[in-house]
Amino acid sequence: MEGWIKMFRKIMEWEWYTDSHMVHLLQHLILSANHKINNYQGSEVKRGQLITGRKKLSEKTGISERTIRTCLSRLQETGEISIKATNKFSLITICNYETYQGVSSQNDPQPTSNRPAIDQQPTTNNNDKNNNNEEEEEKKKFAPPDFPEIKNYFIERAKKEFRSSVDVSSVINEAKLYFDVRSNNKWIKANGKKVKNWKNDAGQWILSKRKNLISYKHNEKKKLSMADK
Repeated sequence: MEGWIKMFRKIMEWEWYTDSHMVHLLQHLILSANHKINNYQGSEVKRGQLITGRKKLSEKTGISERTIRTCLSRLQETGEISIKATNKFSLITICNYETYQGVSSQNDPQPTSNRPAIDQQPTTNNNDKNNNNEEEEEKKKFAPPDFPEIKNYFIERAKKEFRSSVDVSSVINEAKLYFDVRSNNKWIKANGKKVKNWKNDAGQWILSKRKNLISYKHNEKKKLSMADK
């Protein structure tokens, strides 16, 4: 398989960047995605899509099927992919495919096959390079979300993680705090960088707050334990 993709440094700010399975799977999906529209068994496979399944993804990446299922769910939650399942296969769409792969230039290697990107096949379509894609990406302006949008994201994420044990009022307060802090600072983070993907940023915020809470509870428990001695 020939061709290549673009990987921007901003992926280092992704909330799942420290999870090697998540990074590996995302890269595999991007590399395997179809580069132009085709059909497979009566289904249209568009640019940035691929047909696959958990078992085949596990075989290709060396990641267990159970972990594949968890990773795919997380990638959907944070908006990297969407999945349409049928009784035969799953059609996965890379939501920001053009970020990694744009229109090919004249110097790019041409695809050797017009078949759709099917993970079961070793000869998938080659990907093209877009020399202007990075400049176009930089020109895109960040559109700040409103509070209802943020609130819904926080609630949906909490429900998926904790199911029936979700304290909705607490989640709404957390969402309000995030919205107030970011909007008051014009969506510029503490490190001076401007927020470009608010869902990724919100995910990092949630994880950070959760770690701080766990650390606080641990310290309090430790203090009580020492006081009892």
